[in-house]
Amino acid sequence: MAYGFSPGVSGCVADGRLIILDVAADRYRMLPPAAETAILRHFHGDGLQCGDERALARLLANGILQVQPDGVGGQLCGHALPELSFFDDPWRTPGAVAVARAALSVVRAMADLRLRGLARTLEAFPRSNSSPAAALSCSQRHAAAFAELRLIMRTLDRCLPLSIALARTARRSDGDIRLVIGVKLDPFGAHAWVQRGNVVLNDRLDAVVPFTPILVR
Repeated sequence: MAYGFSPGVSGCVADGRLIILDVAADRYRMLPPAAETAILRHFHGDGLQCGDERALARLLANGILQVQPDGVGGQLCGHALPELSFFDDPWRTPGAVAVARAALSVVRAMADLRLRGLARTLEAFPRSNSSPAAALSCSQRHAAAFAELRLIMRTLDRCLPLSIALARTARRSDGDIRLVIGVKLDPFGAHAWVQRGNVVLNDRLDAVVPFTPILVR
C-alpha cells in the first residue's frame, strides 16, 4: 500500500530532520523517531522494516498520511532554493500609487490570515490571466513596489503577509510566481518569500538560503 501526505500537509528534511507543516492547523511539528524513519523509508522507496507498518498506520489514523489511490508513494517538498535576488540589481522606482496599493494588499493579507487562516487564504490564490511575454515585466514592477514598501514599513515577523500579498498581486499577471515557505532548525525558524524561477523577488539571497522549502503555492 502506498501512502502520501494528506491534503494540507507537507514536509521536508531540514538539517537532517523531518519537519511537517499542517496548513489547516497552521502548525509545524516533528515526529517521533520511529514515525520519521518509517515515512522517509517509504517515500524513498526503501524496504520497510519491523515496526514501520505500525508507525505508518498511526500516521494514517491521525490524518498526517492518506492512502494514495494511484499506488505511488508521496514525496517531500523538493523545491529548489533561489540562486539570485531581485534586490541584487537596481530597480526602477515605482510611483506612490503603486506603493500604496502594495501596502493595502499587505493589510488585506494580514486580515485574511487573522480571520480566515492560512489554509483558506492559500486556497484563494488567483490564477494568471496574462500572456507569458508580459509576465516578467509585470512581476518586476510589482516586486519594485514591494521593495520600496519594505524601506518604509517595519517588516520584522511580517514575511508571510508580505509574501502572500506580493504573490497574489503578481500571480494575476504571471503564472510562474510561487509563494515559498521554508524552515530551519537549531534554532527553529520559518520564513516566507516569493520566487520566480531561480530568483527571489522580495528578499535578499542570504536571508533565504538557510531555509529549506516545505510548502510551495
